[in-house]
Amino acid sequence: MAVRIHALLLLLLGPVVVMPQAGVGQEVRLLPGGGFSAAGEVRSIGFSTDDRYVAVGDAAGYLTIRDLERDENVVVRRPLAERAVRFTAFLAGDSAVVVVDEAGTTGILPFRGGEDPQSNPVQEGPPVPSGASFLALDSGRRFLAVARSDHDLELLDLTRGASLGRLEARGRSGEIMHVGFDRHGRQLISLTNRGDLTAWDPGTLEILRRVELQGEELHGSRTVVHSAGADRGANVLVVGLEEVALPRGGLRGPARPSDLERRHQLLVYDWFSGGRIRGIRLEEGPVEHLVVGPGNDHASVATNRSLTLHNLRTGEVAARVQLPARASVVGVSPGDRWVAAGVGDGDVAVWEIERSREPTVEDLDRRQAGLSGRIRVLGPDAPLIPAGDTIVLAILPFDQRDDGESRSLFGVLPELLTTQLANLPNIRVVERIRIQDLLDELALQEQGITEADGLRVGQMLNADFVLLGSVGTSGLTYTVGARLLRVDTGEAVGGRQILCEECRGPEIFEAIYLLGETVAR
Repeated sequence: MAVRIHALLLLLLGPVVVMPQAGVGQEVRLLPGGGFSAAGEVRSIGFSTDDRYVAVGDAAGYLTIRDLERDENVVVRRPLAERAVRFTAFLAGDSAVVVVDEAGTTGILPFRGGEDPQSNPVQEGPPVPSGASFLALDSGRRFLAVARSDHDLELLDLTRGASLGRLEARGRSGEIMHVGFDRHGRQLISLTNRGDLTAWDPGTLEILRRVELQGEELHGSRTVVHSAGADRGANVLVVGLEEVALPRGGLRGPARPSDLERRHQLLVYDWFSGGRIRGIRLEEGPVEHLVVGPGNDHASVATNRSLTLHNLRTGEVAARVQLPARASVVGVSPGDRWVAAGVGDGDVAVWEIERSREPTVEDLDRRQAGLSGRIRVLGPDAPLIPAGDTIVLAILPFDQRDDGESRSLFGVLPELLTTQLANLPNIRVVERIRIQDLLDELALQEQGITEADGLRVGQMLNADFVLLGSVGTSGLTYTVGARLLRVDTGEAVGGRQILCEECRGPEIFEAIYLLGETVAR
């Protein structure tokens, strides 16, 4: 026990080695943020969307949920059985945590439904196929994709507790190394250790494309993928791979593994096209664990006994910390506040992320456009309008807190949201021309429509609900919000907010789509 405590103290109190970025300045630092112990080797790490809680599953079968702000555990229990926990994640609204053990048993623990989450009963979820390896949750935190032992994927609906179908591999080469959804849940990919990437449409379960990812530094090399990562808010896939080739001039005598030439790299790809954005040479050896973050422009990479943050724009090292043992898993919180890693026999190291400088417009103009536009939900993400409720909805003009050139862009956002929600069978959206005619008749300005004004307009249009929207800007960051009002009672049903960081025109449209998903699905 003394040895373990000593190792943990070294981890928490040891120096943080930060390597500066050439030509950019020190943009990111990792500050020791505490740590805690699990019952066994850490197998999974998941954060709540508000960055406050982290859920850890370990080899002893325990789930530990820790309040990082108060630096204390709120849950320590075996939710299923005495089997290793392989997957943990917070579900929509951070109201529950899903847990999957190595036998494929799935449990859902209500987290904020009671005063004491420690004693909340665990609900049974859909069973995961036997021999499954990698799992991923979609951006809406409702659907779970599972890599099966036969290399097919299966899609599970956690809210309904049922399988939605199987996605067939069809000639895939190699073992699956990564499974993930895009930021809108419209694409699902799997990647093998041979670099074979397959993308499906989760709605139709049909293959969209096949791409072979490979290094390009060594002629005639064989590519081996060690790890891969994607952030649900970003538009990039980052792959840690190794190129293996015969040395120039060939071999003399029997071949040995040490005779081969090896190059370790991070390759950054555009999620939608599979096109390569850039490559980064790694000197520290093969990538053992990889996550995208902090932000959409960094990757946190565990190699040997170190954790390194790589700047994906410049290719430089942004920060590095030494670990007392090899990492078993790495995680970055959605709001980029924390980095956590499982190390040793059950220790969890936590660092707080500090950025000294945010990217500027000039930075984006001279760097890869594919690394801009990280989009995510701030706060609750469960739909404001439940499925099945047939309603009449009036979407009023957005309040635009910007007087620049983007005003004309913002003006079309209500129309986009109207078109999206009008396609849902349970929502009848009031025509925009009727709303505009009424606003003109009442002499209401599009800017600054109050809740009282909105309710009045809703009553005159015989609408059940009124949606008030707003758009704000701060440098390269856009915030798009919506408030839903119930006309007959005058109550505010709730609000939803989307953050678009380093956004350009196309990303604003995607942010509106995501806002619509949080209003109704």
